[in-house]
Amino acid sequence: MSFQTSLWTGLLGIGATIALVQPIAAAKSSVEIGKTAQAITVLITEPNNVGSGVILQRQGEIYTVLTAAHVIKNKANYTITTPDDRKYQIISSSIRSAPGSIDLAVVKFKSTTSYPTAKLGNCNALERGMELYVGGFPGTSRAITESIFVFREGKVSANSNKVLENGYSLVYSNDTLPGMSGGAVLNSEGELVAIHGRGDRDRN
Repeated sequence: MSFQTSLWTGLLGIGATIALVQPIAAAKSSVEIGKTAQAITVLITEPNNVGSGVILQRQGEIYTVLTAAHVIKNKANYTITTPDDRKYQIISSSIRSAPGSIDLAVVKFKSTTSYPTAKLGNCNALERGMELYVGGFPGTSRAITESIFVFREGKVSANSNKVLENGYSLVYSNDTLPGMSGGAVLNSEGELVAIHGRGDRDRN
């Protein structure tokens, strides 16, 4: 499940500068969207946790990453690994969670390297049956001993007109894994329409 883009503006403090209703663009292939997702998605790690995030904005050498609040809930030194496999420390003073119980947060890191940022789409335009894509970094397992980027295709199952508990509103059929929380949810144009939160099978 995920969050609607309308919840992001207050958290980021950039309100009217983000147009959440974009012109209709031509649909892209799943391969193209997978490349876009990988280019904007980062791995967020600390000693006891693995999560994902999306590069949303760049101001000079400071990048803003959008993620799920439960990914950065511990008081720890978080590291961001970018798509080119470089590692950066999250600026601890930049960690900012959404108000209330909404499972959304932003963090920042500094780099002189140029990274692409997400193009925002309109979550409210999503309807049941539409194609949807989720990218992120699952935790390790016996078979996969290192967190690698995973991209999953699926369809919109439901899109609530009201915000549900913890800010969730979008439900989809993509088969996601623990660690993909905070990852990109993209529409058929490769636009960021939501941030992946907890799977509906999660117990905590």
